[in-house]
Amino acid sequence: SVWQAVEDIFFSGRARALCLSSVPFELLAEISAMAAAAPHCMEVLYSVYSPGVELFTPLNLSANVVSLAEAASVQLIAHSSTSAAGSSLHPARDEVVKLGSARHNVSAAQLLRRWVNFRGLPVLTKSFDEAHMAENLDLQFPVVEETLEDLGVLARIYRGTPSDDNWW
Repeated sequence: SVWQAVEDIFFSGRARALCLSSVPFELLAEISAMAAAAPHCMEVLYSVYSPGVELFTPLNLSANVVSLAEAASVQLIAHSSTSAAGSSLHPARDEVVKLGSARHNVSAAQLLRRWVNFRGLPVLTKSFDEAHMAENLDLQFPVVEETLEDLGVLARIYRGTPSDDNWW
């Protein structure tokens, strides 16, 4: 199988970790059941409008990928943290995000990445512009709890995602 070929690369020492990108969790479970080496990490869409909800699960049912990954001991890596994720409004233009970024004197993209970090996930970024690369790394600013709560409300508004004790 393809996964066995990937494992061969891993066991030969040519790869340090086995990672997946945006696959349905059913496939992760299938791979984990037959694998000699289970995946270490998985890249997932993770946006302020859909945190931890993968958009391509079977029958379009939402699944909390954070809980599923934790149960499978797989580290999630967030991508598209500034994505609209199915919403017609881009997060950088969202008044809540603009207010938060102005409050902290940072760009909307920086605030959104920092919010994902507060939720416990590393963020995969992409840029070919040196200024954007520097901005992507500049995430050490303090964020007040009110801003985190405001951003947490967005998913409940746009996706109907229920609140929980670990929301933000």
